[in-house]
Amino acid sequence: MTSPPNPPLRLLATFQLTYPSQRANWVMSAPERDMWVGASIYDSGQFSVTVPDLDDTTIFRVKTARVKRTVNNTALPSWAYYLAGVSINLSNQGLSFPGGDMVIAGDEPAGPRYDYSMGMVFGALWYQYNAKPFDQKILVDLLEHVRRDYVESST
Repeated sequence: MTSPPNPPLRLLATFQLTYPSQRANWVMSAPERDMWVGASIYDSGQFSVTVPDLDDTTIFRVKTARVKRTVNNTALPSWAYYLAGVSINLSNQGLSFPGGDMVIAGDEPAGPRYDYSMGMVFGALWYQYNAKPFDQKILVDLLEHVRRDYVESST
């Protein structure tokens, strides 16, 4: 399955509505997935993630993700576990990512595949930001590690 050539309209519309004073300067999809991210990356140290398909938003930092919490010290929503796990794993590998505001949307089936695909596109964004080569195999290996060591582990 290949990604469509253009991001879904709801991704761009949600970004504009959620972050009206910002511009999505990074827009990309995950390889072999119908999942997109639009992001405004800036030095905030936190990740504000809105998912219109789930009608939800969360904000976390790598530090709060380690204990599955948001910046407000509430439980991290389970749909964000792959995102948080990716942030921990890639920061442990020395990849930097200053934070920012983002919207993730796609046409993947609801449930675990959707969450997994969000993690893939979030990982792709990290690799792209760091100008590191990646492909579907690298992302699948990353997500399998995150699944075993973060998603399925207790805090």
